[in-house]
Amino acid sequence: MVDKVEHSYLDTRGLSLHIAHVGKGELGAVLFFIHGFPEIWYSWRHQMHAVAKAGFKAITPDLRGYGLSTQPSESEKTTWEDLVADLLAILNFLCIPKVFIVAKDCGARTAEIIELADPSTPLPHWFTEEDLNAYVAAVYEKSGFQFPLQMPYRTLHKGTGIDDPKLEFVPDLEVEYIPEGSHFVQEQFPDPVNQLVITFLKNHYLSY
Repeated sequence: MVDKVEHSYLDTRGLSLHIAHVGKGELGAVLFFIHGFPEIWYSWRHQMHAVAKAGFKAITPDLRGYGLSTQPSESEKTTWEDLVADLLAILNFLCIPKVFIVAKDCGARTAEIIELADPSTPLPHWFTEEDLNAYVAAVYEKSGFQFPLQMPYRTLHKGTGIDDPKLEFVPDLEVEYIPEGSHFVQEQFPDPVNQLVITFLKNHYLSY
């Protein structure tokens, strides 16, 4: 399933950013998936394939310092503005002027992360040994975990100067709850999340 995803690298601002993408985008719209902590592009795999099958193009990067993207030389100086600049550079590199953004919070509980990393803890039913290997053996052995801890958690105090980005930039915000979903909801309940994304797209992509 995942082997259908294509991979590119963008050298920008002294970094090499890894980008995964799938789908021909027959319907014209592009989705830009942005992972949270402690995730990588792979966390969106279910949604990427679902939207590609529905006729859209899906793109998701490994943020700087995560997964297959390289780490900045002075990680302690990384800001939210750096992440925004990285994402804009990716869109420019791919010649994509406009996207639908699908992103998730970075507020994972430490306990969840420890449970996934501790070999003595049984994996949840939705997370297989293959998935664990995709995170640890294939990716985090390269990037390590230092930068993901630095960004976002050790930079939260710096802020962005925006009180509530959702209200300021998304006036027609639609909120959907999956009651039993955790921080890893898109992996835990891929089918409901896929359906929500595709339904939203079908209701909005003609005005895209």
